[in-house]
Amino acid sequence: MTAARTRICETGANAETQPPKWTDVFRRSSLGPQIYFVKGSQWVRFPTYGDSLNSECEHWDRVYKTCVRLEVPYREICSSSPVNATGLNQDFAFLDGGVVSRFGNYWVGRKGAWVVGRQTLRLTCYEMGIPQPKRWRGEAKILSHRELIAAAFLQHEEEPEQLRQRLKLLDSDDFSVHPIFRSSEGIGI
Repeated sequence: MTAARTRICETGANAETQPPKWTDVFRRSSLGPQIYFVKGSQWVRFPTYGDSLNSECEHWDRVYKTCVRLEVPYREICSSSPVNATGLNQDFAFLDGGVVSRFGNYWVGRKGAWVVGRQTLRLTCYEMGIPQPKRWRGEAKILSHRELIAAAFLQHEEEPEQLRQRLKLLDSDDFSVHPIFRSSEGIGI
């Protein structure tokens, strides 16, 4: 791993004694007010023949494992072409957005992973042991880990069709243009 990539993936100067801040793992994205980029995920290498997905940064691995552990609705689309361009899109829908990843071995298009939605970011931080971001403007209160888990499981049981529709929105070529992901208020839970 290069020095630049190592710097991107570090979780803080004193990572052994204190947990990373949310800004060590995520950054606000220019794609929208409630979209957060997973730092270092642009370096995820798509597998070549006989290989597996290889992340040179633990942040994406931890976000992915969190989504799998929560058993939220998931969609994975893999594409390839005769000229060896291959892509992998992974989308998880839960709470007020979800998690979106776009990886490939081609030179064009957006690459990386994003957390979409403030409540989704909060639950992801709780699950990863990262202290919560401060309360955002317009946010009445910061929901507890227990409240967010309960909301995610209730949503999964009571709103499966709505979550399937959200997966379709997240899977679009440019998920960030949809109005529910562009609003500073989000879609709520």
